[in-house]
Amino acid sequence: ENCTSLEEADFVVNNAFTANGTPYATAVNMQAMFKNCAMLQSVRFPNTYNGQYVTTMAEMFSGDRALREFNFPTSFTGAELTSTSSMFADCQSLAQVTFPPIGTLSTTKLTTMNDMFRDCQSLAQLDLSAFNTGGGRIGDNVYPGVNTMANIFQNCFSITSIDLSSWVLASAGNVNAANMFNGDIRLTTVTAGTGWVQSRISTTAADYADMFLNCRVIYGGISYTTADGGTGSKYAYPGGYLAEAGYMVTLNYVNYSIGSGIPGTVACEKEGTCELPTPVRKGYEFGGWFVDRQCTPGNQVGTQTTKPDGTVV
Repeated sequence: ENCTSLEEADFVVNNAFTANGTPYATAVNMQAMFKNCAMLQSVRFPNTYNGQYVTTMAEMFSGDRALREFNFPTSFTGAELTSTSSMFADCQSLAQVTFPPIGTLSTTKLTTMNDMFRDCQSLAQLDLSAFNTGGGRIGDNVYPGVNTMANIFQNCFSITSIDLSSWVLASAGNVNAANMFNGDIRLTTVTAGTGWVQSRISTTAADYADMFLNCRVIYGGISYTTADGGTGSKYAYPGGYLAEAGYMVTLNYVNYSIGSGIPGTVACEKEGTCELPTPVRKGYEFGGWFVDRQCTPGNQVGTQTTKPDGTVV
Protein backbone atom coordinates (compact mmCIF):
# COMPACT_ATOMS: atom_id res chain seq x y z
CA GLU A 1 0.00 0.00 0.00
CA ASN A 2 1.16 3.52 -0.91
CA CYS A 3 4.22 2.23 -2.79
CA THR A 4 4.32 5.40 -4.83
CA SER A 5 7.44 4.46 -6.85
CA LEU A 6 6.61 0.80 -7.57
CA GLU A 7 6.10 0.23 -11.31
CA GLU A 8 5.96 -3.57 -11.50
CA ALA A 9 5.18 -6.51 -9.21
CA ASP A 10 6.13 -9.84 -10.78
CA PHE A 11 5.30 -12.88 -8.67
CA VAL A 12 6.26 -15.14 -11.58
CA VAL A 13 9.91 -14.09 -11.54
CA ASN A 14 10.20 -13.32 -7.84
CA ASN A 15 8.44 -15.78 -5.55
CA ALA A 16 9.77 -13.93 -2.51
CA PHE A 17 7.03 -11.30 -2.72
CA THR A 18 4.80 -11.20 0.33
CA ALA A 19 1.33 -9.93 1.13
CA ASN A 20 1.23 -8.19 4.51
CA GLY A 21 4.35 -10.11 5.52
CA THR A 22 2.97 -13.50 4.45
CA PRO A 23 4.23 -15.39 1.39
CA TYR A 24 1.64 -14.60 -1.24
CA ALA A 25 0.85 -18.28 -1.96
CA THR A 26 -0.63 -18.70 1.51
CA ALA A 27 -1.91 -15.15 1.97
CA VAL A 28 -5.38 -14.75 3.45
CA ASN A 29 -5.78 -10.98 3.38
CA MET A 30 -4.90 -9.06 0.22
CA GLN A 31 -6.91 -5.99 1.15
CA ALA A 32 -5.26 -2.75 -0.05
CA MET A 33 -2.17 -4.74 -1.07
CA PHE A 34 -1.27 -2.30 -3.88
CA LYS A 35 -3.61 0.55 -2.97
CA ASN A 36 -2.52 3.99 -4.16
CA CYS A 37 0.60 2.71 -5.92
CA ALA A 38 0.32 5.54 -8.39
CA MET A 39 3.12 4.38 -10.73
CA LEU A 40 2.19 0.68 -10.78
CA GLN A 41 1.60 -0.51 -14.36
CA SER A 42 1.88 -4.29 -14.19
CA VAL A 43 1.17 -7.11 -11.71
CA ARG A 44 1.72 -10.76 -12.61
CA PHE A 45 0.91 -13.93 -10.71
CA PRO A 46 1.86 -17.41 -11.97
CA ASN A 47 -1.06 -19.27 -13.53
CA THR A 48 -0.56 -22.04 -10.98
CA TYR A 49 -1.59 -19.71 -8.14
CA ASN A 50 -5.11 -20.67 -7.04
CA GLY A 51 -5.67 -18.16 -4.25
CA GLN A 52 -7.31 -20.85 -2.17
CA TYR A 53 -6.81 -19.03 1.14
CA VAL A 54 -7.65 -15.46 0.12
CA THR A 55 -10.76 -14.08 1.86
CA THR A 56 -10.62 -10.46 0.70
CA MET A 57 -9.27 -8.51 -2.25
CA ALA A 58 -11.05 -5.31 -1.25
CA GLU A 59 -9.20 -2.18 -2.44
CA MET A 60 -6.37 -4.38 -3.72
CA PHE A 61 -5.56 -2.04 -6.62
CA SER A 62 -7.67 0.96 -5.61
CA GLY A 63 -6.20 4.23 -6.80
CA ASP A 64 -3.61 2.61 -9.10
CA ARG A 65 -4.19 5.07 -11.92
CA ALA A 66 -1.33 3.77 -14.10
CA LEU A 67 -2.36 0.09 -14.00
CA ARG A 68 -3.28 -0.91 -17.55
CA GLU A 69 -4.39 -4.53 -17.24
CA PHE A 70 -4.71 -7.39 -14.81
CA ASN A 71 -4.98 -11.07 -15.66
CA PHE A 72 -6.20 -13.40 -12.95
CA PRO A 73 -4.20 -16.64 -12.83
CA THR A 74 -6.02 -19.29 -14.86
CA SER A 75 -6.04 -21.56 -11.78
CA PHE A 76 -7.50 -18.93 -9.43
CA THR A 77 -10.59 -20.28 -7.65
CA GLY A 78 -11.46 -17.65 -5.05
CA ALA A 79 -12.96 -20.42 -2.94
CA GLU A 80 -12.75 -18.42 0.31
CA LEU A 81 -13.26 -14.98 -1.22
CA THR A 82 -15.92 -12.84 0.47
CA SER A 83 -15.15 -9.32 -0.79
CA THR A 84 -13.93 -7.62 -3.95
CA SER A 85 -15.20 -4.23 -2.81
CA SER A 86 -13.34 -1.36 -4.55
CA MET A 87 -10.80 -3.85 -5.90
CA PHE A 88 -10.09 -1.76 -9.02
CA ALA A 89 -11.73 1.50 -7.96
CA ASP A 90 -10.22 4.58 -9.60
CA CYS A 91 -7.91 2.56 -11.87
CA GLN A 92 -8.34 5.14 -14.57
CA SER A 93 -5.95 3.56 -17.11
CA LEU A 94 -7.21 0.00 -16.66
CA ALA A 95 -8.26 -1.25 -20.10
CA GLN A 96 -8.53 -5.00 -19.56
CA VAL A 97 -9.30 -7.48 -16.79
CA THR A 98 -9.19 -11.18 -17.65
CA PHE A 99 -10.86 -13.67 -15.31
CA PRO A 100 -10.30 -17.42 -14.99
CA PRO A 101 -12.28 -19.75 -17.25
CA ILE A 102 -15.89 -20.58 -16.38
CA GLY A 103 -15.82 -23.56 -14.04
CA THR A 104 -12.56 -22.52 -12.37
CA LEU A 105 -13.72 -19.49 -10.40
CA SER A 106 -15.74 -20.60 -7.36
CA THR A 107 -17.05 -17.53 -5.56
CA THR A 108 -19.85 -19.16 -3.56
CA LYS A 109 -18.85 -17.25 -0.40
CA LEU A 110 -18.69 -13.84 -2.08
CA THR A 111 -21.00 -11.25 -0.47
CA THR A 112 -19.61 -7.79 -1.28
CA MET A 113 -18.75 -6.36 -4.71
CA ASN A 114 -19.63 -2.68 -4.32
CA ASP A 115 -17.42 -0.16 -6.18
CA MET A 116 -15.35 -2.96 -7.72
CA PHE A 117 -14.80 -1.13 -11.03
CA ARG A 118 -15.93 2.36 -10.06
CA ASP A 119 -14.19 5.10 -12.06
CA CYS A 120 -12.39 2.64 -14.35
CA GLN A 121 -12.63 5.13 -17.17
CA SER A 122 -10.67 3.14 -19.80
CA LEU A 123 -12.49 -0.20 -19.57
CA ALA A 124 -14.43 -0.86 -22.78
CA GLN A 125 -15.80 -4.35 -22.09
CA LEU A 126 -16.20 -6.71 -19.15
CA ASP A 127 -17.02 -10.41 -19.15
CA LEU A 128 -17.98 -11.38 -15.62
CA SER A 129 -19.86 -14.50 -16.63
CA ALA A 130 -17.46 -16.70 -14.64
CA PHE A 131 -18.65 -15.24 -11.33
CA ASN A 132 -21.08 -16.98 -9.01
CA THR A 133 -23.02 -14.24 -7.25
CA GLY A 134 -25.88 -16.39 -6.02
CA GLY A 135 -24.17 -18.22 -3.18
CA GLY A 136 -25.01 -21.84 -2.49
CA ARG A 137 -24.33 -24.71 -0.17
CA ILE A 138 -20.94 -26.08 0.79
CA GLY A 139 -21.30 -29.05 3.09
CA ASP A 140 -23.66 -28.04 5.88
CA ASN A 141 -23.12 -24.33 5.31
CA VAL A 142 -25.40 -22.17 3.17
CA TYR A 143 -24.02 -18.93 1.73
CA PRO A 144 -26.53 -16.22 0.72
CA GLY A 145 -24.64 -14.70 -2.21
CA VAL A 146 -23.72 -11.13 -3.08
CA ASN A 147 -25.98 -8.54 -1.43
CA THR A 148 -23.99 -5.40 -2.23
CA MET A 149 -23.47 -4.38 -5.86
CA ALA A 150 -23.80 -0.63 -5.37
CA ASN A 151 -21.60 1.55 -7.61
CA ILE A 152 -19.90 -1.51 -9.06
CA PHE A 153 -19.66 -0.09 -12.61
CA GLN A 154 -20.22 3.57 -11.82
CA ASN A 155 -18.48 6.09 -14.10
CA CYS A 156 -16.97 3.52 -16.43
CA PHE A 157 -17.11 6.10 -19.20
CA SER A 158 -15.68 3.88 -21.97
CA ILE A 159 -17.57 0.68 -21.31
CA THR A 160 -19.95 -0.43 -24.04
CA SER A 161 -21.00 -3.92 -22.92
CA ILE A 162 -21.09 -5.94 -19.72
CA ASP A 163 -21.73 -9.69 -19.61
CA LEU A 164 -23.49 -10.74 -16.40
CA SER A 165 -25.10 -13.82 -17.93
CA SER A 166 -24.21 -16.11 -15.03
CA TRP A 167 -25.21 -13.69 -12.29
CA VAL A 168 -27.95 -14.62 -9.85
CA LEU A 169 -29.52 -11.95 -7.68
CA ALA A 170 -29.51 -13.54 -4.25
CA SER A 171 -30.97 -12.65 -0.85
CA ALA A 172 -34.51 -11.94 -2.06
CA GLY A 173 -35.49 -8.33 -1.46
CA ASN A 174 -32.06 -7.37 -0.12
CA VAL A 175 -29.62 -6.69 -3.00
CA ASN A 176 -28.24 -3.15 -3.03
CA ALA A 177 -27.89 -2.04 -6.66
CA ALA A 178 -27.74 1.75 -6.20
CA ASN A 179 -25.75 3.56 -8.90
CA MET A 180 -24.81 0.21 -10.38
CA PHE A 181 -24.41 1.56 -13.94
CA ASN A 182 -24.59 5.27 -13.13
CA GLY A 183 -22.50 7.41 -15.47
CA ASP A 184 -21.78 4.69 -18.04
CA ILE A 185 -22.42 7.08 -20.89
CA ARG A 186 -21.34 4.67 -23.67
CA LEU A 187 -22.97 1.53 -22.27
CA THR A 188 -25.27 -0.01 -24.87
CA THR A 189 -25.71 -3.62 -23.69
CA VAL A 190 -25.98 -5.41 -20.36
CA THR A 191 -26.36 -9.16 -20.81
CA ALA A 192 -28.06 -11.11 -18.04
CA GLY A 193 -29.57 -14.57 -17.71
CA THR A 194 -32.57 -16.04 -15.98
CA GLY A 195 -30.95 -15.52 -12.57
CA TRP A 196 -31.51 -11.76 -12.82
CA VAL A 197 -34.74 -11.60 -10.84
CA GLN A 198 -35.65 -7.95 -10.32
CA SER A 199 -37.78 -8.61 -7.25
CA ARG A 200 -34.63 -9.53 -5.34
CA ILE A 201 -33.30 -5.98 -5.48
CA SER A 202 -34.00 -4.13 -2.26
CA THR A 203 -37.09 -1.93 -2.30
CA THR A 204 -35.40 0.58 0.01
CA ALA A 205 -35.09 3.76 -2.08
CA ALA A 206 -31.40 4.27 -1.38
CA ASP A 207 -30.64 0.72 -2.56
CA TYR A 208 -31.95 1.11 -6.10
CA ALA A 209 -31.48 4.84 -6.63
CA ASP A 210 -29.99 5.96 -9.95
CA MET A 211 -29.22 2.44 -11.11
CA PHE A 212 -29.09 3.52 -14.78
CA LEU A 213 -28.64 7.26 -14.31
CA ASN A 214 -26.82 8.92 -17.24
CA CYS A 215 -26.80 5.73 -19.31
CA ARG A 216 -27.40 7.81 -22.41
CA VAL A 217 -27.30 5.17 -25.12
CA ILE A 218 -28.34 1.96 -23.40
CA TYR A 219 -30.28 -0.01 -25.94
CA GLY A 220 -32.44 -2.96 -25.04
CA GLY A 221 -31.91 -2.76 -21.31
CA ILE A 222 -30.93 -6.14 -19.90
CA SER A 223 -31.03 -8.83 -22.56
CA TYR A 224 -33.21 -11.83 -21.92
CA THR A 225 -31.83 -15.34 -22.39
CA THR A 226 -34.05 -18.40 -22.36
CA ALA A 227 -33.41 -21.28 -19.97
CA ASP A 228 -31.98 -23.44 -22.78
CA GLY A 229 -29.44 -20.74 -23.67
CA GLY A 230 -31.28 -19.40 -26.67
CA THR A 231 -31.63 -15.72 -27.41
CA GLY A 232 -34.59 -13.85 -28.77
CA SER A 233 -35.68 -10.45 -29.94
CA LYS A 234 -37.14 -9.45 -26.59
CA TYR A 235 -35.36 -7.92 -23.65
CA ALA A 236 -35.93 -7.93 -19.91
CA TYR A 237 -36.02 -4.60 -18.09
CA PRO A 238 -35.81 -3.67 -14.41
CA GLY A 239 -39.32 -4.06 -13.09
CA GLY A 240 -39.95 -7.23 -15.04
CA TYR A 241 -41.17 -5.57 -18.23
CA LEU A 242 -40.56 -7.28 -21.56
CA ALA A 243 -40.47 -5.25 -24.74
CA GLU A 244 -38.70 -4.94 -28.03
CA ALA A 245 -35.30 -3.30 -27.87
CA GLY A 246 -35.63 0.36 -26.98
CA TYR A 247 -34.84 2.96 -24.37
CA MET A 248 -35.52 3.49 -20.69
CA VAL A 249 -37.65 6.01 -18.82
CA THR A 250 -36.71 6.62 -15.20
CA LEU A 251 -39.68 7.16 -12.89
CA ASN A 252 -39.28 9.44 -9.87
CA TYR A 253 -41.99 8.91 -7.27
CA VAL A 254 -43.44 11.77 -5.21
CA ASN A 255 -45.38 10.52 -2.17
CA TYR A 256 -45.27 7.03 -3.67
CA SER A 257 -42.81 4.20 -3.36
CA ILE A 258 -41.81 1.47 -5.78
CA GLY A 259 -43.65 -1.69 -4.93
CA SER A 260 -46.62 -3.87 -5.82
CA GLY A 261 -45.11 -4.49 -9.25
CA ILE A 262 -44.60 -0.81 -10.11
CA PRO A 263 -41.14 -0.46 -11.68
CA GLY A 264 -38.59 2.30 -11.30
CA THR A 265 -37.82 2.15 -14.98
CA VAL A 266 -40.03 1.42 -17.98
CA ALA A 267 -38.99 -0.05 -21.31
CA CYS A 268 -39.80 1.98 -24.38
CA GLU A 269 -40.15 0.64 -27.89
CA LYS A 270 -37.52 1.38 -30.51
CA GLU A 271 -39.81 4.04 -31.94
CA GLY A 272 -39.66 5.84 -28.59
CA THR A 273 -43.07 5.48 -26.93
CA CYS A 274 -44.11 3.57 -23.85
CA GLU A 275 -47.02 3.32 -21.45
CA LEU A 276 -46.35 4.60 -17.95
CA PRO A 277 -47.81 2.70 -14.96
CA THR A 278 -50.32 4.01 -12.43
CA PRO A 279 -49.01 3.77 -8.83
CA VAL A 280 -51.49 2.98 -6.08
CA ARG A 281 -51.17 4.08 -2.46
CA LYS A 282 -53.86 3.93 0.18
CA GLY A 283 -55.19 7.37 1.04
CA TYR A 284 -53.80 9.00 -2.11
CA GLU A 285 -55.14 9.71 -5.55
CA PHE A 286 -52.58 9.53 -8.34
CA GLY A 287 -52.31 12.89 -10.14
CA GLY A 288 -50.37 11.75 -13.20
CA TRP A 289 -46.82 11.90 -14.51
CA PHE A 290 -44.99 15.19 -15.11
CA VAL A 291 -41.65 15.99 -16.70
CA ASP A 292 -40.66 18.21 -13.75
CA ARG A 293 -40.57 17.50 -10.04
CA GLN A 294 -42.76 20.53 -9.35
CA CYS A 295 -45.59 18.86 -11.32
CA THR A 296 -46.23 22.08 -13.19
CA PRO A 297 -49.62 22.25 -14.96
CA GLY A 298 -49.09 21.71 -18.66
CA ASN A 299 -46.11 19.39 -18.11
CA GLN A 300 -48.22 16.31 -17.53
CA VAL A 301 -47.64 13.30 -19.79
CA GLY A 302 -49.48 10.06 -20.44
CA THR A 303 -47.52 8.24 -23.11
CA GLN A 304 -43.94 9.49 -23.03
CA THR A 305 -41.67 9.88 -26.05
CA THR A 306 -38.00 9.30 -25.20
CA LYS A 307 -34.64 10.14 -26.65
CA PRO A 308 -31.55 7.88 -26.57
CA ASP A 309 -30.31 9.66 -23.45
CA GLY A 310 -33.50 8.78 -21.57
CA THR A 311 -36.24 10.98 -20.17
CA VAL A 312 -37.02 11.44 -16.50
CA VAL A 313 -40.64 11.85 -15.47
